[in-house]
Amino acid sequence: PRSTLFPYTTLFRSQATAETATLDGPRQIIHLEGSPRLDDEEAEMTAQMIDFYRLSGAVTADRDVKVTFRQGASAQAPVHAVAEKVFFDHDRDEAILYGAAQDARLWQAANSVAASTIVLDRHDQTLIAPEKNGEGRVHGVFADPGSSSGSKTKGSEAVIRVDANTLAYSAAERKATFEGNVVAQQANGRLRADRAELFMTKNAVVGSNPQRVPNPRGTLDHMVAEGKVQVEEGTRKGEGVRLVYTASDGKF
Repeated sequence: PRSTLFPYTTLFRSQATAETATLDGPRQIIHLEGSPRLDDEEAEMTAQMIDFYRLSGAVTADRDVKVTFRQGASAQAPVHAVAEKVFFDHDRDEAILYGAAQDARLWQAANSVAASTIVLDRHDQTLIAPEKNGEGRVHGVFADPGSSSGSKTKGSEAVIRVDANTLAYSAAERKATFEGNVVAQQANGRLRADRAELFMTKNAVVGSNPQRVPNPRGTLDHMVAEGKVQVEEGTRKGEGVRLVYTASDGKF
């Protein structure tokens, strides 16, 4: 029979179900196996193994972790995440997603971020993908209305894809900062730079609730690239030390 645990003061406060639940009394850890699932009004999570740390309120999930964060009625869409391992620090209101053979990935609607490690600080509303010493790069995909300017481009081509060594996103500023060998690509061109800042549209729902998940919402408004900037668009090429791209008209 499936067992149900009510309610512990953790990130997930409603209920947990699993085929088996084992209590480590001295350490006050509840170990869940057999299709474990956590669910409440804010999020739901599944994995192959989930541990509750009752004293600290922390949660760890291992192998084939899938999370859906419900963002409320005013949000564009739920935020989804997949990872090999996830650690929720209740005291710091922080979630750390770890990848393995596949990167950890976080996405909402058309926008997504993938990296070997993704750190979500729900209190400060920031997302960080740190450099991992050659263990992979950060990959971002963002809706770009400017990529279809003057054409009938739709779907996967109406985006800008960005690869870099690191990413820092601030929901308060609606700004995603990529650093380290940045490569930004559209359907008809490519940009290289040392650093690029992507600013999202103001219609992105940020809100003041710290329980909401920080992630690049909305569509791209403009981008500022700096340091050894190179642009290729068909047979045309350009170089400089600073570039500004505006999505509304698709102009560099």
